[in-house]
Amino acid sequence: MEWLGYALTNIFAPVNLLVMLAGVAGGILVGALPGLTGTMAIALLVPFTYGFSPEEALIMLGGVYVGAMYGGSISAILINTPGAPASIATTLDGYPMAQKGQPEEALAAAATSSGVGGILGTVVLLLFSPVLAAVSLQFGPPEYFWLGILGLTIISGLSAKSLPKGLMGGLFGVLISTVGLSPSTGVSRLTFDVSDLLGGVEVIVALIGLFCIPQIMTMAESRGGTLGLAAFRPQKGRSLAAMKLVLKRWGNLLRSR
Repeated sequence: MEWLGYALTNIFAPVNLLVMLAGVAGGILVGALPGLTGTMAIALLVPFTYGFSPEEALIMLGGVYVGAMYGGSISAILINTPGAPASIATTLDGYPMAQKGQPEEALAAAATSSGVGGILGTVVLLLFSPVLAAVSLQFGPPEYFWLGILGLTIISGLSAKSLPKGLMGGLFGVLISTVGLSPSTGVSRLTFDVSDLLGGVEVIVALIGLFCIPQIMTMAESRGGTLGLAAFRPQKGRSLAAMKLVLKRWGNLLRSR
């Protein structure tokens, strides 16, 4: 904590603010492109930071990451394809809003909640990272097993309208996760002698296949019909009203973050 004042002084330096702005803008552009994640953007930009000071490099890479986390919701809202794994849930409500002619409200709500969540997450990480690190070291096979069970039980909450379809989707996801080399025995599973499958199926590849391709087929089937932004009509103050609505619902905002 003794370095907190020094860190805040560096963050609000004019040069560092410009670097942060550039990183966030670049991260939003990368995140909005399905298939390009924040992690990939950071990996690509690391060589360009060699000429920066350590503070500038860290601020820029941090800006790229948080910008990409929001940028993934742009494609999720507009074309029903999450730009990042974290934006999958945004497609459930964001894209229906875009179809109703409310993409501006959806984007403003996503930006507001993403900004508030980023600030709160940073504060929690700053204050509780030693405790969280100590707890994470205690995780073993039983904890990871129950964590996996928790992930599977979430399917029932997301599939209230059609539980059989949700269970089929969950089983299909488990099947995809078994592709590749077994972590315990090293035996290849469901690779069909294809060497590219030995490393398993990447999450972003599965996202592109499960979200992007069906959406492309739907757009092709519509043949230029009303889809997505066709019903959008710009109106002054819509974004501000959506941001105020998000900030008024603190309970839902904190629970979602």
